[in-house]
Amino acid sequence: TQPTALSATISQTNVSCNGGSNGSASITVSGGTAPYTYSWSPTGGTAATATGLSAGTYTVTVTDANSCSTTRTVTITQPATAVSGTTVVTNVSCNGSSNGAINLTPTGGTAPYTFNWGGGITTEDRTGLSAGTYTVTITDANGCTGTVNATVTQPATDANGCTGTVNATVTQPATSVSGTTVVTNVSCNGSSNGAINLTPTGGTAPYTFNWGGGITTEDRTGLSSGTYTVTITDANGCTGTVNATITQPTALSATISQTNVSCNGGSNGSASITVSGGTAPYTYSWSPTGGTAATATGLSAGTYTVTVTDANSCSTTRTVTITQSAVVGAPTGAAIQSFNVGDTLSALVVNGQGIKWYASATDATNHTGSLPMTTLIVNNTTYYATQTTGSCESTASLAVLAYNATLSVGNVITSTSSMQIYPNPVREVLNFSGEERINKVVIFSAEGRKITEKILQKEERSINVDSLVQGIYLIQVFTKDDVKTFKFIKK
Repeated sequence: TQPTALSATISQTNVSCNGGSNGSASITVSGGTAPYTYSWSPTGGTAATATGLSAGTYTVTVTDANSCSTTRTVTITQPATAVSGTTVVTNVSCNGSSNGAINLTPTGGTAPYTFNWGGGITTEDRTGLSAGTYTVTITDANGCTGTVNATVTQPATDANGCTGTVNATVTQPATSVSGTTVVTNVSCNGSSNGAINLTPTGGTAPYTFNWGGGITTEDRTGLSSGTYTVTITDANGCTGTVNATITQPTALSATISQTNVSCNGGSNGSASITVSGGTAPYTYSWSPTGGTAATATGLSAGTYTVTVTDANSCSTTRTVTITQSAVVGAPTGAAIQSFNVGDTLSALVVNGQGIKWYASATDATNHTGSLPMTTLIVNNTTYYATQTTGSCESTASLAVLAYNATLSVGNVITSTSSMQIYPNPVREVLNFSGEERINKVVIFSAEGRKITEKILQKEERSINVDSLVQGIYLIQVFTKDDVKTFKFIKK
């Protein structure tokens, strides 16, 4: 067997407007063996329908699944000419009249036509026209458009018996000679960086300028505060004067106050500056130290300078000297002093005001860890005394060695009773020997600071010292009739 012969019919849509490209062609195929492929030339693509065609001849080749093929040719047409038109113009007879006319004849495209002169006018022809150029848009039956211009003229001079009236107006410059100014005022009192930007107005350009003193520029710079006058002369010799005033801020003024260091060697001084004049806001810079605020704090004795700068970078400086009180000297007294058993620091004799005692020279200098006056004196121990005058405590101290020749070196008071403490050194539990009833015990550091206190129950004769750090301690044992003091070492 063999397939039926390939058969094809072609249909077309011609271009609607001359020069357009909206034509199309479609081919319908039967016979052969489907599916089919299509190839249009010179353009048109590979579908059964070719679109976007301009006027011309196109060939399509159809090929079936067995590579059998057939061709068809189609010619896409377009209107012979583009939409346009011709005009016959009747010009205006007299200058300023409106008896002109335009007789329009449309051409090209496809009749019938419609017309649009603008302003809602849709007639083919126009009458009652004044001089001017008129434009009409012509649209044909396919929606294609074309534009035609026609110019209606009028005579420049009259030869047709027309009459006219002539008026003559004598003019003057719209405004008199003057000017506007943009003033830049002086930034700092006493400076000369002001400026005037002058813009002449009125009269007839070009202009010349006279500020006096031989100055003829339009604008001025490098000016100090004051009022300036310029005479402006235009091209016709007309003149006008303009005044401009340049101002300046008031001078920067500053007063300074201070709080001196209360104690020699301290750093609680302060200084404050109060500013007026210039242009706020102000910034501050203290040197050699003091920060950037209006008030400098934490100052030690010395000379400080503050620079104040306003918003225009104008500045002024002030200097202040922070003083301090005289040095408070150490108290006086004997360097070695004797004491009795059971004496406290209050028994040591020194000359001075507001005496304080310390366990070391470093503590005395730094004023840290002062000892209570009730601190029990330990034999062969050096204590350090300072004095306080007003609110100032001396950093120098008097060293006093407390010494009792009847006591062992480094030992404290011993009791004549049979009570003793054990073990000594001790790690956990400290016991008391003897049979005396013990009411309470108080433990002190070697410097005399109270560490702990315990009320003992009847028959209780020990205290747990496990929580104490290693070191040397004093313990006072209170009985019904006596107070006994011992020294022990915590391991």
